[in-house]
Amino acid sequence: MIGKFDSMKIFVPCIVIALLVSSCNQNEKDQCIDDRIANFGSEICTSGAAVKRYTFQGNTTYAIQPGNCIADGADEILDANCSVLGFVGGFGGLTDINGENYYQNATFQETIWQN
Repeated sequence: MIGKFDSMKIFVPCIVIALLVSSCNQNEKDQCIDDRIANFGSEICTSGAAVKRYTFQGNTTYAIQPGNCIADGADEILDANCSVLGFVGGFGGLTDINGENYYQNATFQETIWQN
């Protein structure tokens, strides 16, 4: 029979490992967006551009806002693996990602980068 102290010896390391794994997983997700930012080049404007993290449909997403040098530029929406989900805004006034209005239903988490 395992006593309370013995159970804690098993439980605490499991919690620590779980936290470390989830932390590493978030760093990997951030790495793809960090790589994308490092390679923007002429894809974004020299001012007014931003990358913001949102939660949308239960998942982490990123909105790349190109800045103020493109009058009708659309925001590129990426998933946590940096795959393109679609574009919102721009000349066509697009609003939907996966059949749902992105900015009305996404929850802002933080600004990752801006110039």
